[in-house]
Amino acid sequence: MYKNLDKEAVSDGPVDIKQWERKRYWTTKAFTLECIMLGMEYSVTFLTLWLYIKEMINTDQPKLFYSLVASSYLIAAVILSVFIGRWVDRTRKVRQIFLICNTLVIIGNIMYAFHFSPWFLVFGRLVSGADGPLRSVISGEIARCYPDSEVLSKFSSMGMAFALGFIVGPGVNFMFTTVDFNIGAWHVTYVNIPGVYMALFFFITQICVFFMVHDLSREYDLKADAILKPILPGDIKPLPVTTSFFYAKSNANTQSQSDRFTKSVQIPVKPKETTINFYDDTLIETSHDNQQERRNKFKMQRLEMSGMFIRPFAFPKLASNQVVPVITEDSSLTSSSSSNYSSTSSSSSTSSAEQSKADHILCTILTNADSLLILALTFILWYWMVAFDMWLPIMVVDVMEMSITELNGIVFGFGCISAVILGIMSLKSFSDRMLYNLSIICMISLAIMELIFIYMRFQHSQMYVNIVLWIIWGTLFAIVVIMDEVFLVGVMAKMTSSKVQTFSESLRLSMSRFGALLALLTSAALFEWIEYVCGVGVIVSLLTLVILIKRRKSLRAPVICIK
Repeated sequence: MYKNLDKEAVSDGPVDIKQWERKRYWTTKAFTLECIMLGMEYSVTFLTLWLYIKEMINTDQPKLFYSLVASSYLIAAVILSVFIGRWVDRTRKVRQIFLICNTLVIIGNIMYAFHFSPWFLVFGRLVSGADGPLRSVISGEIARCYPDSEVLSKFSSMGMAFALGFIVGPGVNFMFTTVDFNIGAWHVTYVNIPGVYMALFFFITQICVFFMVHDLSREYDLKADAILKPILPGDIKPLPVTTSFFYAKSNANTQSQSDRFTKSVQIPVKPKETTINFYDDTLIETSHDNQQERRNKFKMQRLEMSGMFIRPFAFPKLASNQVVPVITEDSSLTSSSSSNYSSTSSSSSTSSAEQSKADHILCTILTNADSLLILALTFILWYWMVAFDMWLPIMVVDVMEMSITELNGIVFGFGCISAVILGIMSLKSFSDRMLYNLSIICMISLAIMELIFIYMRFQHSQMYVNIVLWIIWGTLFAIVVIMDEVFLVGVMAKMTSSKVQTFSESLRLSMSRFGALLALLTSAALFEWIEYVCGVGVIVSLLTLVILIKRRKSLRAPVICIK
């Protein structure tokens, strides 16, 4: 089951369920904090970057460096996402990658605060792009460590945390609007101080990550595929307790089919306040209920004839001092798999197998209609979300002649709306059908947003009309964000097996980075022709809506197709 992982990637020993759940609790809290910080960095940077370049950077081409600085972050994120995602899938060293990426983000933010050359901004954002892959790592780890019934709500919580950071960012900017001081030749104002306080915030986050994040899926992978459909607890009933006993034989030469199954599955009935050991001989109580015993033996023999064994599919209801193994299997199967692993442990063959596996996964994703549609939707949504982010400061400051305070207020407003909607979704369970219907609304919302921008580009003299349009636009923007944060992430997670969870999410996020990168490189120059660009966007949104409707059956009930 874990043959595609590194030798030390998954623990083979028993796992204390209570302790594992405590680790999962604190790790999820750290993930939430990390998402808040990512949302903050996104909002404070985009809000002040245009003014930073215009006021403090000595250049004759401000729009060129505006696009270059903004895109350098995503260039690093695109390059790193797939490699880090595949590495995390193989090693499950989540804590280590978090510590490395956060350290690079701290360095990048400090570089970004230096205004001596525009290249400090470019390389600062390039180094800060190391935190780009963390979203896919978080999504993959959540999908592996929570049951399907809780995954979507956890994704919603992470999206709400990102939106919360998006809200807090403008609020923090409000606190520093009057900052203006010098440290030697370094001039610090409200436009470059975000690099300073974001470095400080990420340093605090780094301390929390060090103590709170654990490599959960190295200990227990809740989503990992079984060799066959797992037998549920009710399929094989424990025998009633009486005063009659028998022992599970550990000698393979004398072991019967019934005894071998008892050794593999281990359905112990034992006194309280002792420890279950799934690998030693276990005392099992039985009865003379021949009818129930015959049923159980028939199921045991059927499994033995097929040559298959069982591993835990979900957490058993154990006492706090009891432990459960990650994988339970017959000793003969264990020795066989160990010998097979030893025979294929050379570095060259492993590298070749990994490359072949990655190529197979990539081919599966790119040839499956639904996964290809998800990638295309991710690209489209991120192009428009980032294009709007790039156009927003130019529209508000240059065209509508508003102040930085009003710009912060607009961003703060639709950030609040996003957080409220995502908060509701994290508290309430939504079915796949409801999320699909929400995706239809999202594509309609995107088309309306494009039409609003066309109107405001030429008609912006009426203050009250502008306020109403910004409120509508912010609400629609929040709905579009939800499609990416919940629907697309959730569908891709349900279509993907645990072994390639982070890799597939990294590929999806790479498509989002490509869309964002294209927007960053072109949107500043295309602002002069915004009516034509948004007109094309309306047509693309409506065509995408038609495709979503045609694929409604598979998107409403996604199944695993990427293994």
